[in-house]
Amino acid sequence: MFRRFLKAFLVLVSLVGPVVPAMAADAGPTMFGYVDVAGALAFHPLMAKLAVREGRFELSALGPQGAQDRKSLQLEMEVRRQKLSRRQLEAQKAIEALDQSFQNDLQEIADLQARLNALPPAARTPLLNEYNRKKGIIDRKYWKQRTDLQADLKLANHDLEQLSQENATLHLTTMEETQKAFKLMLDDVYEAIEAVTAHYKVSFVFNSSFSLDRTPGNPAFTPENPMAGFFGQTLEGNAEDVLYKHGKDGRPPLFMTFRYWTGTQRIAFRNCFDPRLDKMFIKGGVNMTPAVVDFVYQKYKVDKSHGEVIQKFLEAEAKNR
Repeated sequence: MFRRFLKAFLVLVSLVGPVVPAMAADAGPTMFGYVDVAGALAFHPLMAKLAVREGRFELSALGPQGAQDRKSLQLEMEVRRQKLSRRQLEAQKAIEALDQSFQNDLQEIADLQARLNALPPAARTPLLNEYNRKKGIIDRKYWKQRTDLQADLKLANHDLEQLSQENATLHLTTMEETQKAFKLMLDDVYEAIEAVTAHYKVSFVFNSSFSLDRTPGNPAFTPENPMAGFFGQTLEGNAEDVLYKHGKDGRPPLFMTFRYWTGTQRIAFRNCFDPRLDKMFIKGGVNMTPAVVDFVYQKYKVDKSHGEVIQKFLEAEAKNR
């Protein structure tokens, strides 16, 4: 479905104006341009510091003052661990106490059950109705409370497991710090987009990687990050030789390595929550959504105050996309 949409969109682009050539510095004014934001991000110098398996960065990616002091972070984690452990223990004890209370409640209607069993089937109806009513009250009370306690225990267990994973990756950025690193890189990419857009005199720019899927196809697979090795080596020969020839150690051509790297973006970017990564419309164009909603509201005679609130929301959403 996406391919059909993109094909139709590009046909429209070709009718209105040419797409910006990659290297045509002297190109004339154009209407449309596109940027592979995910591709630009994949080759950002700071991507050399991404630990793909954990989806986090080396602390140096944030600069000398960018990461939180690890000693204070360890103390915070220990406080959180103690609170979660107490919560876990309290939930376990509460479940045990509730189970015992349930057995006691059942014991209170044991005599009623014994009397019911002693009666012939034809005479059980009145007593059976009373037994079912009391048993239903006990069951409903028990299972509601137990479900709530089990949910609380499950959440405490999950949070403890997450905390353990956080502790094991203290040498890397936290999730919050990871977002800062991605923000720094996307700031760079979007600053460059502004400069290149002005250079080419492009009035409308869209993101050709807007359909990026951040869900790994195989979560157990961890691709190699080639960027650290690339930036860390001294390149010999011209760019074409470096890109297409096999390495001295028998490694495949760098072209294949880069093709593989850009093909694993869904894994590399799984922890990037910045909406600019897969924002379709980068610059220019007319957002017609508010006008469409206003047209519908006029048809249904929605009052002005409600319409204005929705318009403000749509305007704010457009700025954040």
